[in-house]
Amino acid sequence: MRFRLTAVVVPALVVAACGGSAAPRASAPPGPQTATAASAAPAPDCRRVPRGTVRLIASHGTPRTRFAAGVAAAVQVRSGYAVSLVAITGASRQMATWYVDRLRAPATVTSGNVEALEVTNWPMSSLAAEPVRQSQLCATQRRHGPGPLAP
Repeated sequence: MRFRLTAVVVPALVVAACGGSAAPRASAPPGPQTATAASAAPAPDCRRVPRGTVRLIASHGTPRTRFAAGVAAAVQVRSGYAVSLVAITGASRQMATWYVDRLRAPATVTSGNVEALEVTNWPMSSLAAEPVRQSQLCATQRRHGPGPLAP
């Protein structure tokens, strides 16, 4: 009985000493400042990807990998584009991103993230996280349609 009482009293003392309570606190709803900060971020400049570019990317994929060419989207980075599309391998569905030097008839194609490297054997190129994220957002929008906040 003594051990059970200690197990209950000690955590309660620690919570009280830290100035907290055992009950969860209700958080305040986000104010207008949060909404303006989120809307201040520029929307990515989404571009369509020609099917020939998707075919070129897919040419280095495994035979069992399928690519959703209809949802491919790109954003401009450095001196080229980050191209994102859904790659389906077996039961696994991944959003993969590649770097191409130009959208029509690219001369350079490299894997832009780990998911791309897993489904194709293009060499790896280091892309910043933000262009990859923007490109994947564009591809997600093409797949699901514009969200409630889209103009």
